[in-house]
Amino acid sequence: MTRPLLQLSLGLSLALLPAVGAGAEQIASRAALDSILSGSEEYLEDFEEVSLHSGTHLPLPNPFDQNAWPDLLPGASYASGGDLAMWAWFLFGDDSNILEASTDLTIRFEEPQLAVGFDVVGVSNMHYVLTFFHGDIVIDMWEIDTVSPAVFFAGWQNSIGITSVHIDTTASSIIQVDNVGWGVVVANSCPADIDEDGTVGFTDLVNLLANWGGCACPADVNGDDEVDFADLVIVLAAWGPCPV
Repeated sequence: MTRPLLQLSLGLSLALLPAVGAGAEQIASRAALDSILSGSEEYLEDFEEVSLHSGTHLPLPNPFDQNAWPDLLPGASYASGGDLAMWAWFLFGDDSNILEASTDLTIRFEEPQLAVGFDVVGVSNMHYVLTFFHGDIVIDMWEIDTVSPAVFFAGWQNSIGITSVHIDTTASSIIQVDNVGWGVVVANSCPADIDEDGTVGFTDLVNLLANWGGCACPADVNGDDEVDFADLVIVLAAWGPCPV
């Protein structure tokens, strides 16, 4: 089945895939993300801790986190199946540092986040796939096609809590991101543990099936006031001990 594409400005097209979780939706702009994060301890990682001149590449440790780079903001780390580097170029009217991955890039958060967003430096004629996770569960996926070079904002929110974002391209091209934002922690990091015993197991499955249908209850794992197949998928995907 062909997914519908939404045509965006700056030569972009976007395919939205079904999302898991209440309040799961795209965040349209940096201002919208700031509004969601207002009143919390908002973090914005702009990678400007080092002064680099335009055109400079600085190799980075992989993964890239506070253990390797103490000046990074706490709560997020960055990893790639290839190499990581800091690249300086002229962006937003000044020299700016960009995090560059030679292939894919994964951004991990220490705690589940209600909303995250970042800038992607898109290259021409490229197909980007952004996958949002809660633990090992895929909760959202976003596909973007670029026609011409453009910096685009990628933002998403999900009430289950986003623990990582994986960015990839079909051509194994370099990936460049900047201005990573986050800050609102989702308190319940294991919503599939319906009976709250620390493990997703048979009793949680029985509870879910017993409450099948309209129900604003703990068995409504994704918080959409309906216990249905979407909740069942989350329970089965999270089977076993809850993450600590």
